[in-house]
Amino acid sequence: MIVTPFFLTALLAFAQTAGKRLVIFPGRSAVFSSYNDFDRRRQGNSEIIACEREGRGITLRYLLREGFIRPFAGVRIDPGSILDLSDYDALIVRIDPGSASAVRIAMLSPLDGYTKADDYDTYLLMQNEISAGRKRKEYLIPFDRMTIPSLWHEEQLSAYDPRVVRNFSRIRYIDFSTGISQVLNVENEIVIESITAVCTFRSALLRFSPIMLLYLPLLIILIVRGNFRTGKSCVRIVATTRAGTAVSEISDSEEGLVIEYIGENFSDRMLTVRMVSQKTGISRYRIPEIIKEKYNMSFPQYINTIRLAEAKRLLSESDRKISEISAKVGFASVNHFNRLFRAQQNCSPAFFRKNNKG
Repeated sequence: MIVTPFFLTALLAFAQTAGKRLVIFPGRSAVFSSYNDFDRRRQGNSEIIACEREGRGITLRYLLREGFIRPFAGVRIDPGSILDLSDYDALIVRIDPGSASAVRIAMLSPLDGYTKADDYDTYLLMQNEISAGRKRKEYLIPFDRMTIPSLWHEEQLSAYDPRVVRNFSRIRYIDFSTGISQVLNVENEIVIESITAVCTFRSALLRFSPIMLLYLPLLIILIVRGNFRTGKSCVRIVATTRAGTAVSEISDSEEGLVIEYIGENFSDRMLTVRMVSQKTGISRYRIPEIIKEKYNMSFPQYINTIRLAEAKRLLSESDRKISEISAKVGFASVNHFNRLFRAQQNCSPAFFRKNNKG
């Protein structure tokens, strides 16, 4: 069935929010530095052997030694400016922990009137420790699992407002350091390959649930009045033109015919501009112009965007194999599907399903 314009507009906003991501590293003018327990306050004996940018990412080589109560070494990444991550709810990081069994990931946020630029202990600290299992892979770190450590409370809250809470709207640094249980006197390394802030499917669903509930009574009324017409099920993306008119509001025009036909047939892996032209009677030269004007995409990009949106729905709502989902939404090759999915989501379909399965 074809859903009404206002509901599809909300659905499009939901899809855009669910897929929202911000690549923090690489891709930004990030700088980095190393740190360890070898300082005046902690008086540890650990050693930074090297901290450098190499082929895979930032490599920290270190040697932990007895001295401080919890020997540690880490790398601090400065993205170049304060990041507002309030529209996101998780980090996806790809790291190689070497022989470390755990890695601690922290975000530092400046506190007005208290933080000193060169004193990192005065920044609000929010952290989470992951069990890396000595495996190079992607890890999802939800923001709701990042906590302010009790040690920070004990050392800083006497000098700052005790009501301080987590704040992801002003992130100045992101830290990667060794976890609690580490092997001493053995050279090791951590490689940080990528950091991406994401809005997960589950978070977007929670944000848009009230909007969907508001639309529900109106949808029921429209169904009763017969404003929905039956037909082949489809996925349609509704855009707004520069003049402010929704595409679905001009469904009888050539633009509406093109969008509707593609929405009903996107899963056909043989779908081409020529086929759309033959079925709608619209010039095959005009069709790419319509897509470009409405969505600022090429014809293939638009088709793949719809296919990936449907794939994400199937990944989160069904138990179908990834190869089956790839074929069902119209991809001729599962390798091509995996490549496009990773480019859009910065994670594999399997990783997406694991963290968004309802």
